[in-house]
Amino acid sequence: MPPYRYRITVDSLDDQQDASELPESLQFEFEHNENIFTIVERLRTHENISEDEAATFGVGLKLFGSVLRTHRNDPIGESLWPHFLEFMKTLKQGVRKS
Repeated sequence: MPPYRYRITVDSLDDQQDASELPESLQFEFEHNENIFTIVERLRTHENISEDEAATFGVGLKLFGSVLRTHRNDPIGESLWPHFLEFMKTLKQGVRKS
């Protein structure tokens, strides 16, 4: 299946941020082999994740997982990859069946 393409935008809502220090917006694109919207909907049925947390957790997890998968044989991901796979199994067990 061809990858799904996404654009992520993060805008600062903090009025106290010094605009001269850092940009107030960050935007990037990425591809993933799964539909992120479907994943977020499934996470909303998880017994330990609130509906409000589902989007943050789902998007963050898939972004992190994609980078970790790419670097699973590099020093940056080598020791973490097996634990991440185990974590994902545990997470999927907590999703209630619809």
